[in-house]
Amino acid sequence: MRLIHLMPLIVLGLAACSKGTQQPDSDRAAPAAAPMTTEERLNAPANAENGQKLFMACAICHDVKEGVGHRVGPNLFGVYGAPAARFDDFAYSQGLLNSGLTWDDATLDAYLERPTAVVPRGRMAYAGEPNAANRRDMIAYLKTLQ
Repeated sequence: MRLIHLMPLIVLGLAACSKGTQQPDSDRAAPAAAPMTTEERLNAPANAENGQKLFMACAICHDVKEGVGHRVGPNLFGVYGAPAARFDDFAYSQGLLNSGLTWDDATLDAYLERPTAVVPRGRMAYAGEPNAANRRDMIAYLKTLQ
């Protein structure tokens, strides 16, 4: 008699176990996207307003107003498209003076990611920004400083 009372529970349990082995399409994970190439990363949409917010950490060392002097780091007004070490009245590191860089999208992206990899003997006290979207936004902000 007890077995009769347990039969519906056993049947329900077996049915639940067999359904548990199949996932509905909505529960399946989407395949991982391929990592972005450097070109794709640089051409993705940027947010200059977010870049300005992110730049606040840089503003401790860099001014961005036209005609204003330098802080610990050089003034960055007009930096986009300009050659590195462009001011005669700022004491750049020898590494930056000898770099031959021009601050374009690719150079700024690499430099903001890891300054010491781009200018090994530089004095930039910034460790770098690992987030590509943040770097892209900061570059978009620097482009507005014209």
